[in-house]
Amino acid sequence: MQTVNIYSLYDSKTDIYSIPLTFNEDEMKAYFSMLVNSFDDFPEADHPTDFVVVQVGVFDLTLGLLSSISPNKIIGPLSQFLVSRETQEKKNES
Repeated sequence: MQTVNIYSLYDSKTDIYSIPLTFNEDEMKAYFSMLVNSFDDFPEADHPTDFVVVQVGVFDLTLGLLSSISPNKIIGPLSQFLVSRETQEKKNES
């Protein structure tokens, strides 16, 4: 059985979930890190403490079955993926 997790960003200010995305765990970490550290491109990066990353389900790639998780599994605040500008600049220099 080959599966991917289904994640969404929960906006605590508007009480709304984003359109879900499918990733394995490493891809999810890389995606949300890129999202929150792209300071100029994504509105979520301006207020990362307003957003929570949640796993809302699992998709079985072999059977085509979608399974929701209730209650949602909280991964943590989007701000946990923040990298300081200084750290990011050092990474870009190397």
